[in-house]
Amino acid sequence: MAHVLEKPENTFERLDDAAADEPAASRNTLRAHRLAFIAPRFKHDPEWPWLTRIGPLAECAFTRRTIVNDFAPFSKLTKPYQQWQYWNAGRAIREAEAAFLFSYDVVMGMTGRAARLHRHMPCIYMGLHQDSPLEQSFINKLSAALQRCAAVAILTEEERALYVPRFGLDPEHSHVVPIHTDHADGYGMYGPQSPESQPYVLAMGSPNRVFKPTVLECAKRKIPIVIITRSWHVHDDLDELADLGAMVITDANMNKALTYLKHARLIAFDFVRTEFASGFITLVHSMFLKTPIVSSHCVGIPEHVVDGQTGYVVGHTDAAALGDAIDRVWSDDQLAGELAEHGLQRAQQRHSLEAAAQRYFEIACSVLK
Repeated sequence: MAHVLEKPENTFERLDDAAADEPAASRNTLRAHRLAFIAPRFKHDPEWPWLTRIGPLAECAFTRRTIVNDFAPFSKLTKPYQQWQYWNAGRAIREAEAAFLFSYDVVMGMTGRAARLHRHMPCIYMGLHQDSPLEQSFINKLSAALQRCAAVAILTEEERALYVPRFGLDPEHSHVVPIHTDHADGYGMYGPQSPESQPYVLAMGSPNRVFKPTVLECAKRKIPIVIITRSWHVHDDLDELADLGAMVITDANMNKALTYLKHARLIAFDFVRTEFASGFITLVHSMFLKTPIVSSHCVGIPEHVVDGQTGYVVGHTDAAALGDAIDRVWSDDQLAGELAEHGLQRAQQRHSLEAAAQRYFEIACSVLK
């Protein structure tokens, strides 16, 4: 008998209804302000960041500057080269009234002495997220930089509870903004043809991911599994995974990886450590591509996967429960379809570019009011 999916109450609530009640005069006032965006350079996407072109942010006057994080000709000169770039960025945006900052390096560089020689302006840090261990000395430097910001955006409530004390943040200036898709033109480029001739479970990623328990559970149930990771993945022996029956791919670019993701029966996540938030952008891609999710627990996962509605979340290191959840979705077409549809709805409401742009617009309003 098919599993009947019940919709929990208030699952798809709006993150914040303040914008609907916000006086038009204050919204128009912000649109008259000059804003800046400072981020690492992404060679593959010269139009990045798309957020500055979406929703209410598109009506603001933005100055964009990108920072090159290495100096290829002479690597020893990278640090002074970065400092020179930050000084130039500070000079270029000196007419701006607030600046959005993206990445650890940028927030430290733009709140440091070189950039502040021109003048200090309110800074908004975008997407604080720790997915691996950090040395205490680095945490201290990052904390000092974040504390100079007028606002800090964090990806999940669970992370916010960790990061406010860890980095000494002001709770009133720490805002949750769920991670957004980076596919401004949708997901239509991933075609209808499956890359495999038979259905499969997909597992992918590298930092903080472990694959062997998932492969063993799939092998017990004779469920084909594909692993997409990097050759430097350290938490499993890739040859052993292949010997256990997994197809292991280490050379996938984004197009190939997301094509596999689109056509997977489901995607499975299993994490090495629970205290490091991991895999969020892959989770968002999965929801937009209508691929059901089965995951073990780590920080922030329950805010992406609503257990029993958009997927299943099981206890950390509980391989048997993970295997049972995989089998449940694998064996039930109706269940898989319902999980996929509810996942897409959640992604559209919480993780779209438009939703993120609205939240950042509201943060900028609060900083510049």
